[in-house]
Amino acid sequence: MKKLFLFIVVLATLSFGQSWNTIFTTSIIEPNVDKTDLFTNKDGNHLIVKRYNGNIVYYNLNSSGAVDANKTITLETTGDFPNIVGSEDKIFALYKVGNLIKGKYSTNGGTNWTSLSYNISTSANECNGVDAIYDPAWGVHLVWATRDNGSDFETYYQRLNVTNSPY
Repeated sequence: MKKLFLFIVVLATLSFGQSWNTIFTTSIIEPNVDKTDLFTNKDGNHLIVKRYNGNIVYYNLNSSGAVDANKTITLETTGDFPNIVGSEDKIFALYKVGNLIKGKYSTNGGTNWTSLSYNISTSANECNGVDAIYDPAWGVHLVWATRDNGSDFETYYQRLNVTNSPY
């Protein structure tokens, strides 16, 4: 009897388990990709690409890999270290431009983008990355590192507060 019960539990678990889409190849042709980042929410897969020429380009893909050409946009022409984060209703694209960390946000699935209300000052020295996470209650948490003193990288943190700004 115990084996029958266990069998039924396992069968029910497998029957109602999550199913995944198959791996897909996108129609994006990007021969000059330097860096990428990906975020997924109800509006699809949000891909941000840094090309070798410095362009930061945003793509929106559905779960089958089809690109929404109406949402493809160049967010910046001289950027580096792209990062994309968000929640169910907001998307934040952040990147380094010279001695600033800039960004844009969207509240409609990447259809329209608005520049952040302020840029974050940093040094123009060598950077080894920009990373971010978003929490709806606490805003965007941003971390980056630049080589400011000697051969070591200095790590910096800034929280973009959602209560003091439009995002």
